[in-house]
Amino acid sequence: MSPFRLLAVATVLSLAAFASAQADWFETGTLTTVIDGEERTLHTYGTYVPEDVADRVEDPQQKAILERVAGTEQHTATYSFMEGITMGGIALTPDTIWVALTFSFDGHDSSAPHGVVLQFPLDPTTLGLMDPEEVEIKYTPDGPSADDYYAFTEGSFELTAVEVVDETTLLISGAYEGYMTRQTGWDIVHDPASALEARGEFTVERVDGSQLALELIQDAP
Repeated sequence: MSPFRLLAVATVLSLAAFASAQADWFETGTLTTVIDGEERTLHTYGTYVPEDVADRVEDPQQKAILERVAGTEQHTATYSFMEGITMGGIALTPDTIWVALTFSFDGHDSSAPHGVVLQFPLDPTTLGLMDPEEVEIKYTPDGPSADDYYAFTEGSFELTAVEVVDETTLLISGAYEGYMTRQTGWDIVHDPASALEARGEFTVERVDGSQLALELIQDAP
């Protein structure tokens, strides 16, 4: 898992620490999914983080994250540009735009049950999907967990649109269909015994990122 994806998940979970006290959340995208025959509609969200959000947080890690985002607008659908790694003139990893879409069910609380997280890499030049093997879709029926969740392990995933909206925003839509299987650790493996049929369609109108990433996209040949 990339450092960006770990940070994106950590930030979303830290924002959940003050979710119950923060009323000014707004929807930025929609996922309609059917998992094991149960249809649900989930959303991504954005919010303005108060200047004093970290004042009453005791956990050092959460406090540090919240201090960094205090006074800013934050989103549960994000992207970030990661520069490729080169060693001895050999490219080990390419430049990549990592996208993380965290969808919540029945409200903005990302720690609630039945959440779905989609993560995937985009080519900075074409905005196309870089490597289908790097796509991750996770379903957490009982809330976020590193050792008890379902992952998309067999099927198809496609992006139907990736568009530049403004200097820091992308619009992304797509769909997936296949099977999710139960996982008990970081390493995702296919488990036919626990397979659940799953499909979904999503459109996120505000995927928030950095000015640098948009400049790289717009300056690409």
